This record gives sequence, C-alpha cells and structure tokens, in this order.
Amino acid sequence: MPRVQFTLCAVIILTFCAAPGFAQKAATSSEAQIEINKALADLAAWNTKAARRTLQKNKAAYGSTTQFKTAMALLELQEGGSKNKEAAAKATKNLSQSAKGNTSDPVASYYEGEILYQQSKNKEASSAWQSAARSAGKLVAADPTDATAQYYLGASLVRTKKFGPARDALRLAVRGGFDPAMVNYQIGLSYLFAEQWQQAIEVIERVAAIETNEQRIAKCHYSIALIFRDKIKDADNAVKHFNEALDRDHERLKAFEAIDRILTQQKDWGALEKNYRKMIHRLSGKGKTDIEFNLWRLLGEIYRSRMGKLENAAEAFRMSSKIDPDNLELHQILAELYETMPDKWKEAIEEHQFLIQN
Repeated sequence: MPRVQFTLCAVIILTFCAAPGFAQKAATSSEAQIEINKALADLAAWNTKAARRTLQKNKAAYGSTTQFKTAMALLELQEGGSKNKEAAAKATKNLSQSAKGNTSDPVASYYEGEILYQQSKNKEASSAWQSAARSAGKLVAADPTDATAQYYLGASLVRTKKFGPARDALRLAVRGGFDPAMVNYQIGLSYLFAEQWQQAIEVIERVAAIETNEQRIAKCHYSIALIFRDKIKDADNAVKHFNEALDRDHERLKAFEAIDRILTQQKDWGALEKNYRKMIHRLSGKGKTDIEFNLWRLLGEIYRSRMGKLENAAEAFRMSSKIDPDNLELHQILAELYETMPDKWKEAIEEHQFLIQN
C-alpha cells in the first residue's frame, strides 16, 4: 500500500492495535490468555514496565505458548527495538517464529507484517498480512462467531487493500463483542488508505469518543490533525486537534512542534503566543524544566522579534533565566531589554554586574 497514506497513522498503529492475543474466543479465554491479554493491554498504552511484570510472572507457566512469544516480541520492540537495530532484529525474529509456529497464529503474522513494513520490507510485510488473513479466515470458516478471528481477518485485509471484505469482517467482530474502539480504528484506517479523508476522520473521532485511555485518545486526535494538515489542507482544524492531543498527552511534543510550524508560516504571532502560554501551563509543575526553559526562551523571542512587546519579552526571558540562572546569553538579552525601559535601570545594572562577574 502507498507509504504516504500509511505513515499518517504509523505513530499509533503498533500501539493502538495491540489487541487481546489469539488462542480462543474472548468469551472462553483460558487463564493463560487472560494473563497475556493484560500484558497486551498494557502494551497498547505503552506501559512497558507493567507488561514486562505480567509476562515475567507468567513465563514459567505460559512461556512456551505462541501468544506469550508474540507479546514478548512486541514488548522487546517497544522497549527499544525501534532505536536499536539488534533489538529490532531479535524481536522481529521472535515474532516471525510465533507466526510460523506449529499452530498458525494470525496475531503474530499480523504484527510481523506491521513491523516488517516499518522496516521498509514491503514485500515481506504483504506476505505476512496475507498469511494472517488466511489463518484468520480458516478460523472464521470454522466458527463465524469468533470475534477475535473476525477482527484479525479484517485488520489483515485492511493492510492488503481489500477494504469492503475488511469492513464486513470488522463489523462482525464488534457484533461478537470485540473492542469497538479498536474495530472502529481499523475501519478508519481502511478509509485512510483509500484516501477517503472525511470518512476516516469521522470514524477516528468515534474511536476517541468511546476510548477511555488518555494516551490513545491523544493519538486519535494527532492522527486527525495530520489528515487535516497534510491531506485536507485545513490548518485551523489541524491546530485544534493537535491541541486536543496535547491536552491529553502533554509530552506529545511533535504536536506542539506542528502547531509552531503552522502558526509561524501563517505569521499569526498572537495565536502563537497563546499556544506557547497554553503549553507552558500544561507542563507547569510537572518536572519538565528543560522543556519549560525552552518554551519561555522561545516565547521571549516571539515577543521581542515578532511582536515588539519588549516588557513581555523581558518577563519571558526572566522566567527562562530562573530555570537556568547561569545562562550568560539570557543575562545579556535581559540587560539589553532593561536598558530600553526607563523604570528598569536597576535591573539593567544587576544584569551587567552579573555579566562582568561571570
């Protein structure tokens, strides 16, 4: 499938789709499956520590199962495989072994495809998704009420661009009791890959409305913002949804960088000022002093260079200097700013004295 469509939501595919593992129907899950499901749910929220604790606790009992190996491979990828080639290769190998085990596992094949695609191995990814669709199709043929099989059948067909059959399977999955948020997300991806942007947004918005995990809601809004920005070319709605994402996940800094770029390109300095202050408020008292430092410093530059509000600029640079009091560049800027303000001559002298002494 075209990479341009896939990468719009690549940031959330591996996490948001980390569904309950595959062995039996959810209604009749074994004790092993229930434990593995807990780990997969934690992985869906990027809670790798909790996932590892659950898997380690159950390794002796269930470590030989295909589902356990699948979950462990996904955990290894989240813990550093994306940044470490050796870890990525190990995790992918483990996932591939799960997919090709004695019992064909659509879950492992499906995620193997996702990971191979992220590694730009398109042909191998397509083969893995086709294998997942065949395995899930056999299980659906044996029991059409198997909601988990229907889900992975639909998810795999989405990746192979068979959108009509994919949506049919996904709707049957949700009727059978599968997580409606995850099903709707896959349906949203099917519209995304088909370049039906508005339908994709509507479905992803439904996912956000029924989701309870704040990070996953944030990822939904981030995806919607990307569609508005890159495909529909609606900057205002893009900024709106980037902010929705930040309200739920304050550390999703790519969303703020996107807002900064959009408003800078528009030269909308008033809106940019408001967004910087909003971001500072989000992070205040959260222990993110390095980010707060940069936000105050950049806000000061907006006031000084873009808006000509020198008193506001001085206050912003002063806040930045409070976080890093030894930063000589900031003291130099403050000295220059205070020199322009008749009622700030004492502050100007103090700044110059600091610079002389240091």
